[in-house]
Amino acid sequence: MGIAQRFQSIVERRGDARAVADGKEEWSYRHLWDAATAVGCRIERGEERIGVALQPSVAFPAACFGVWSAGSVVVPLNTFLSPSELGAIVRDAALRTIVTERSLAGKVGNLVPRTLFVEEIAPLSTEVSACPALDEASCAAVLYTSGTESEPKGVQLSHRNLLSNVDGCRSLLDIGEGGVLSVLPLFHAFGFTCGMLFPLLTGATAVVAPGFNPASVLRLLEDGRLRAMLSVPSIYRMLMKFALQGKREVRFPPLCVAGGEPLPDIVAEQFRRCFGVPLLNGYGIGLGCHATPYA
Repeated sequence: MGIAQRFQSIVERRGDARAVADGKEEWSYRHLWDAATAVGCRIERGEERIGVALQPSVAFPAACFGVWSAGSVVVPLNTFLSPSELGAIVRDAALRTIVTERSLAGKVGNLVPRTLFVEEIAPLSTEVSACPALDEASCAAVLYTSGTESEPKGVQLSHRNLLSNVDGCRSLLDIGEGGVLSVLPLFHAFGFTCGMLFPLLTGATAVVAPGFNPASVLRLLEDGRLRAMLSVPSIYRMLMKFALQGKREVRFPPLCVAGGEPLPDIVAEQFRRCFGVPLLNGYGIGLGCHATPYA
């Protein structure tokens, strides 16, 4: 079973439930599937890899599941890179199509022959039809390294690899049907796997922060249905400072995980003292297996 087929089973069971929210919009599982189907219908059959260049929003998972529903491989693109840096990745991945948004047209619009803008793709109201049968060992996504030491390198992740990450997290983290707030870029392995796939493939809600603005993140934290939050230590540190300076009462969900960079002991201890919630240090082996559950 591939990722899109797993997601279909969730849609059939949780169709009217809240799937994804970004502070501006909330989509049900059915609406997300309809949007994904619309993206999938615009992808040429047989096109192996599709780039996804989007800001964190409800549209990001729609694009990814749309690519998977068409039987293609998702290549998330780092929207912070320059056009020349993105161009090198586009050439390496042999991309011909990128799913993006109008605000990024100047950065990615000239890199490939074909650009699909999410603003122009209306969700299709369809029955949940069968996705192409895919071998779990086949490639699902290619995530590129940051390129801090050399040219970015594409890491190929199979459907089995990503699904096993999700299943491992689910076996240890009890979030039920609650929300997972991700204050992370979704092109990054942490956000892609734990912030998007984990909640959406377990029937929970992916709550996505569209960029980092302390006030907007604190508003998202007011969602009483949150069960977990994922971010990097530096953002937790800034949120603590912002909340304490404004003397605001902030309620964090019971499960808060920091990853992507080292978590200083002093930050974890300050967080626990200020908010009464432990800040857990996430561990992942790079891009190959970002979430490594252990008890």
